[in-house]
Amino acid sequence: MQRIVKNTILFSVLYILAGCSDNFLDENLSQDSYPVGLSNIYISPEWESSDYIFRLSSIKDVDYEIISKPSWLNVDSIHGHLSDSIAVVNCSVTTNSSFSEAGVYMDFMTVKATGINYKVPVAYINEGNPIVQVQNPQTLSLDYYGNPVLLIQNTGLGILIWEIVSMPDWLVLDISKVESTGIYIFPYTSYSIPLLINPDQTSSGILTGTIVLATNDKDHPRVNIGVTVNMGTPQLIINTNEINFYSIETSISLAFSNSGNGRLVWAFDDIPEWLTISPSNGICNPYSYSSSIVFSCDRTKLAPGPNSAIVKLKTNDNTRPSYSIIVTAVTPGDNANIRAVDGDVIDAVFNKSTNTLYYVTTSPNMLVAYDISTKTVLNEIALSKAPTCLAISEDWATAAVGHNGYISAINLSNNTLKATYTLDYSVNDISWGENDWFCYTQKGGSFSSLHWINTADGILYNDPDAYSLDGSSIVKKVPNQAYLIATRNGTSPSGFFSYDIALKSKKSYSHMDLTNFWFSENGDYIFANNLNVYRTTSSTGSNDTFDADINSIGKINIGSENYYGLQHIYHGNNNLWVIKKESYFSDVSTSIYQVEDNDYTLVKKIDYIILYQPNEQTNPFNLSANFVYANKEGTEIVVLCKGLNNNSWVMQFIALN
Repeated sequence: MQRIVKNTILFSVLYILAGCSDNFLDENLSQDSYPVGLSNIYISPEWESSDYIFRLSSIKDVDYEIISKPSWLNVDSIHGHLSDSIAVVNCSVTTNSSFSEAGVYMDFMTVKATGINYKVPVAYINEGNPIVQVQNPQTLSLDYYGNPVLLIQNTGLGILIWEIVSMPDWLVLDISKVESTGIYIFPYTSYSIPLLINPDQTSSGILTGTIVLATNDKDHPRVNIGVTVNMGTPQLIINTNEINFYSIETSISLAFSNSGNGRLVWAFDDIPEWLTISPSNGICNPYSYSSSIVFSCDRTKLAPGPNSAIVKLKTNDNTRPSYSIIVTAVTPGDNANIRAVDGDVIDAVFNKSTNTLYYVTTSPNMLVAYDISTKTVLNEIALSKAPTCLAISEDWATAAVGHNGYISAINLSNNTLKATYTLDYSVNDISWGENDWFCYTQKGGSFSSLHWINTADGILYNDPDAYSLDGSSIVKKVPNQAYLIATRNGTSPSGFFSYDIALKSKKSYSHMDLTNFWFSENGDYIFANNLNVYRTTSSTGSNDTFDADINSIGKINIGSENYYGLQHIYHGNNNLWVIKKESYFSDVSTSIYQVEDNDYTLVKKIDYIILYQPNEQTNPFNLSANFVYANKEGTEIVVLCKGLNNNSWVMQFIALN
């Protein structure tokens, strides 16, 4: 039984005595007040000399000396070394006639370390003649918490010591309870061995198997027990697949239910270091709710920036054996790859061939050209009015900036403001057409037409069709093609328009929703706000202005169940970079996804810093991605982010693997 005690009792302090005098507690355990250590030095004189361990939790790596011990305890050396609080000492026991009756006789040895005396518990075991008795086979009974227990009895005159040699895969020993109750069964007493159902191996229905016990019963050193437990048919009901601690939360509760007629065995797995779950396992009875399960985030263990983990809830529900929960938390990130932007960004355009990002801001009113390779401002052009939108010609020579009641024409060759033209409308959106012609949509009103302006001389032209668009319409030029695509944003359905640039007139219309859209790099495809992919020629190749037949040819997969619309898409280097809204409300950060452009399948979600602290003197604030672009080399993306609760903007540069 030496191996049973050494393998099963791990630093257990036993407060049990048998066959000893009434004064034993006073004489041996009620010593002067010393710090108490822990040990597994519980030995029978029938056992051979072997290595045992003791622990002094308050000290780590020091030498020690055993300055006193019971006379029956033999140690190979009174000197040794504690490594990480633990010492190994070779021990044996000499037969003591005072302990002739079966029992466990407790005492202490005194260990000195760092000048302090510690009391370390030791025990002399007289096994006597125990007799094990177990019902075989037996249906395992359940404790208060629904966990199975194996009932065994000692009907002899001795201390019964037991060990589980083997058991079915669907069972595990509850070590925590064994350590608190010990493995000793005294004469004429019984003990319920605490077990747990293993959610990794458990199924529903009736489970059967064999438990093999090793004991110190001389006539029955090994006992085979057939066991059965009826798990029924549990059914997990859970509605939470994401837990977000955001930037300040430390504790969030979760609950689920069991709507089946069986016991639901559950346990959480793949828990990161910064997360604790309490309780982390259990059993949920039929037709009941789980107790409150608390997820706690240790924010001191979070890495800078976003932190995420996929925690697995494993159960014996055959239809849902593993359920994934995404757990996220955020701390202020490393600012090394963040650049502050001066002003409130209104619109942006990217020139991939030169890696130049153009954007317009208010406060100050400015058009900025920024080199994302060198991460430097190339030019700043002051604007006389606050901008509402920006468009640039495909030769990157002319820019047009919309304002409330004005349009500014800018020469990008010499970075000068050519002219500011007065309009009868505020500009909602603007796009280059051809040569010096730009087209724009007006802000406000229920019906409107597409308007045109020649930025060389200020000549205006209005499409005679004054009822197609509305006061929040979007218009964009098809890259490298002589067509425009437009859609309404204040009318349902939003409509799918194409315009012939040369004729400055509507070419086709489809009575369907588009609401917002982006083009592929070569203009062959349109990526819609609803994630549909359309061939551009299905619109520009049609002359049907009543209801053109336009069908999607694919759908962008971003692997997300909840969908609230898109913020931005950029296509480059055979990938789509998709910014997805995560709520209908504006106080939740957007997410960025990388999607390959062949079958539009998800590559991965891109982490970016959403909690930004400019310096130690300022409070951190949450960011949300608004624009994303990839450099021509395909090695880095730049993300324009805005503060969720302020007008502060930054650029984040994220390297691509």
